[in-house]
Amino acid sequence: MSALTVLRPGLATTVQDLGVRGRAHQGVSRGGAFDMRSLALANLAVGNAPDAMGLEVLLQGPRLLANASCTVAWCGATFDVDVDGAPLPPLHAVALAPGQVLRVGRCARGARCAIAFAGGLVAERGSRIDSRGTIALGAADGEGTARPRALVSPIVDEPMTLRVTDSPHSELFSASSRAALLGGVFVVDSDSDRRGVRLHGVGLAFPLHSDVATEGVTLGAVQVTRGGQAIILGVDQTSTGGYPTIAHVIRADAWRIGQLRPTA
Repeated sequence: MSALTVLRPGLATTVQDLGVRGRAHQGVSRGGAFDMRSLALANLAVGNAPDAMGLEVLLQGPRLLANASCTVAWCGATFDVDVDGAPLPPLHAVALAPGQVLRVGRCARGARCAIAFAGGLVAERGSRIDSRGTIALGAADGEGTARPRALVSPIVDEPMTLRVTDSPHSELFSASSRAALLGGVFVVDSDSDRRGVRLHGVGLAFPLHSDVATEGVTLGAVQVTRGGQAIILGVDQTSTGGYPTIAHVIRADAWRIGQLRPTA
């Protein structure tokens, strides 16, 4: 088993897999990578299973020193990534030699990227990478593990477009509120995290005569607070909620929620 030395941790670099499913009735949220599509693609690029553990980077990435040979690839938002100063494009698997440094710089568009290593990581999901620590790699690292694949990196555009469906509460909202949600432009509040992405834009009228009981909620639910603010629930959302849900982001666009970038 080899390891990477963390020379710089980045703004918020965490170890993630694709989370867990089927435990919401036990109060356990999905968790895992907020941009699950990018992690799956980066893993495939180095020959891993899509759900292998990797690193998820938010806005500003780490600098990692290879202590042994390993194969790495990344995918996601528009980051400045290089190996010893040589640019590394997304979904391009490259073998790191001992002593080489992988640098993930600032994010120019989008919010997150995923970094995968052949063999995966040996760590606890959700653990945060600290400065000058080490990251253990799985037993399958080294040369020859990556198999070239025809992969296309997800498109991270700004503004981001999310497709939604109706929810059981949609009819509680006025036609004008539903139209405002579908046709409006929203900005992401800085008070957003993995539990939920808060949006500002056209006000959405809270249903005056709604009687919504606390019920189960899932990733992608678009709730509306009494103040008219929309909140898209993220991968670490609570398992129940009492705000009415005006819409729900479709499963195919769930990865896009993790690429919504807060405004300065």
